[in-house]
Amino acid sequence: VSVEIETDKDSAYVQEQIIVTLRLYTTVGLSAIDLQPLQVKDALVVQLDEKQYQTRINGNPGAVVETRYALFPQQSGELIIPSVLYQVSLSAGQRDLWDRFYGNSQGNVRRLRTEEQRLSINPAPAGNTNQAWLPAANVELIEHWSAGLDSLKVGEPITRTITIKAKGLTAGQIPPLPSTTL
Repeated sequence: VSVEIETDKDSAYVQEQIIVTLRLYTTVGLSAIDLQPLQVKDALVVQLDEKQYQTRINGNPGAVVETRYALFPQQSGELIIPSVLYQVSLSAGQRDLWDRFYGNSQGNVRRLRTEEQRLSINPAPAGNTNQAWLPAANVELIEHWSAGLDSLKVGEPITRTITIKAKGLTAGQIPPLPSTTL
């Protein structure tokens, strides 16, 4: 049984999304896996998903439990992702199943820690203070009108819907659109 931590980048800007992936590898049966919640000082942490899959580890059949998080640093400087604790119970065979069912689980417990990670966080680029800072991988504006623009008539109501899609941002990071008068 082993664990690892991986980030998709070594440096980022303030509020830019960083993907953190934790993996637990095992070639032995596990009866329980307990992962300490990821907490990072001066960063918003959002768990994205957890998946399990089969693989080969050193030529042997094995399994991987992968947990992914999105991190959004809130301050520039060094960001420290602390080591995370996994506590796993190794299966002891058929008898262990019944012992766990009746609450007598005293199986072989292992505690494993990931390595601490250090990332460099850059401040938002200096520029026009009237512009919003959007550290997104992609920004898309989509508009939809409730009726065709070629069939508009004076006095009839129409609705314009504008949707903003920003890859790598939370909804709270997207500023409101400026109001316009038609």
